[in-house]
Amino acid sequence: MFQKYRVLATVECLVCMELRSCGGKPLTATCRHERNLCKDCAVEMVHSAVTSGGWDSLKCPDRGCKAVMRYGDVRTVAAKADFDRFDELITQRLIKRDPNYAQCNRPGGDCTWGQIHEGGTDNPRMACQKCGFVSCFSCIAPWHEGQTCREYHNHVATDPESEDHKRKYCKRCPGAGCGEYTKKVGACQEMSCPNIRCARKWCWYCKVILDWSSEDYAARAANQHLTTCTAPTVLTARQNRGTRGATMPAYGDSRYRPGWDRDEGFIGTGEEEDP
Repeated sequence: MFQKYRVLATVECLVCMELRSCGGKPLTATCRHERNLCKDCAVEMVHSAVTSGGWDSLKCPDRGCKAVMRYGDVRTVAAKADFDRFDELITQRLIKRDPNYAQCNRPGGDCTWGQIHEGGTDNPRMACQKCGFVSCFSCIAPWHEGQTCREYHNHVATDPESEDHKRKYCKRCPGAGCGEYTKKVGACQEMSCPNIRCARKWCWYCKVILDWSSEDYAARAANQHLTTCTAPTVLTARQNRGTRGATMPAYGDSRYRPGWDRDEGFIGTGEEEDP
């Protein structure tokens, strides 16, 4: 039986604890209580889930409810960019079950698209439907025309200028419009992009872009690196100053290129650790 909910002028939002106009329509189709989450907090909840994890377990935050947010509920609440990302994540999870599923192997992880490659290993040349990058379905490497998978990998293992070699032993600048490869040998966690047209400063460990103009080295180590950063200097600085670090940049942050935090295929040389 359909249950009507009265529209309340103001309600104390259970997240921000402010008196806000939340409206009477429940957050989900299965909630059985008046809505007590304001619009801004609902939008932020979805945004956080699609950018930091938990997108597939979104629930009403009311302790006495915990109803699951379904596709239509998320579409009603989310900002357009966040819903588009939510929709893409659902689609990708569904098609990953197919044995011929493969994810785009564009260097640097700029493209996160995945697709079903009908040719399988019998016809391994695969072009990404989103960005057009061509890769080998059989060995998950850039397409190697005229070479077997073994021949290709034997070649790149000894060629430091090859794309595959760089992908294994370098990380890419996280800055928008860049992605320059950078190799680290000892030294500290702060990297300076070798592309002079970019020259952004970023962390080798957590990939966050650093602001050198506002804080000195010790303060940056304590405050600007992500909470997940494992750089020894950063951990020591946080312990000394009692700080926790920065949160993950928002999805769509204009300072970062798509896939900035991933370095697909990176294995390192073992010489990257701080001395």
